[in-house]
Amino acid sequence: FFFLMIRRPPRSTQSRSSAASDVYKRQLLKHSGLWKFSPEGIDEKFKGIAFFCRVSKSRRNYVSQMKGGIKSRKTSSYKGHGLKPERVLHLTSLGKPEELALLAAKMANFSEKKRTKTPPVNTRKLAVIPETHLVFNLCNEPAYKYSLPNICDKSDDFKTWLSHSLKTKVLYIETRQERYEIAREEQNEKAEVFSEYDNYRLSRVSQPFLYDNLFMSKNRVPLWSPAAEKVFEDVDWSEFQWGSDCVRIRDKLIQPILNFKFYDICGKNHISID
Repeated sequence: FFFLMIRRPPRSTQSRSSAASDVYKRQLLKHSGLWKFSPEGIDEKFKGIAFFCRVSKSRRNYVSQMKGGIKSRKTSSYKGHGLKPERVLHLTSLGKPEELALLAAKMANFSEKKRTKTPPVNTRKLAVIPETHLVFNLCNEPAYKYSLPNICDKSDDFKTWLSHSLKTKVLYIETRQERYEIAREEQNEKAEVFSEYDNYRLSRVSQPFLYDNLFMSKNRVPLWSPAAEKVFEDVDWSEFQWGSDCVRIRDKLIQPILNFKFYDICGKNHISID
């Protein structure tokens, strides 16, 4: 944001409003202390002065100050923005009047707006957004609360589907005492027939209270035996029947599901914990 003061504007272009604006600019420039006016005036090689200011948030109250022979006025409960003087440049050329008019037309001209203070919000009276409670798993670590809105597909974009997430992640669901692993089956390259759709396997984690985030980051995911015992293999995605607090896979019902968590597939060697 800058002011441009022309040293010798044509007399025909001087009006009451522009003259008053120039007086204000000179007073602001002199009060800032960035440039001192001399009795001899400006050197003939300079055509004008560019005065740069930064628009900033203003203070509520301003005290009266004497700078550069000009005393500022005391202001209370000011509503608006402030101008912070930064630097001054002497201009050797101002350009054509048509160019100056074009630049002036592009400058923003905002109307004055009343500053309103946002009232404080009592968070105790806010309604809790459902399904966003922080829960902890069997390792006492944060996990997602299980619910149908959280676990089910929410759009037509296949990249957001749960089945698509299992291409790069492994899903772990927990009850009060058990943890189960749902992972995508890897295609066997030596097999003669390949499945058109992905198959999955369900495994039961042997020691869910010990397999925390640190353990999972240092070991292979999905887990190998004896860390996880296979329950079903080659499960089609249509065989997963999700409920409000349960999931049925073939003839097995896992209930109640309290939370779930994803881990990235990792090919590290497994180190069992005794």
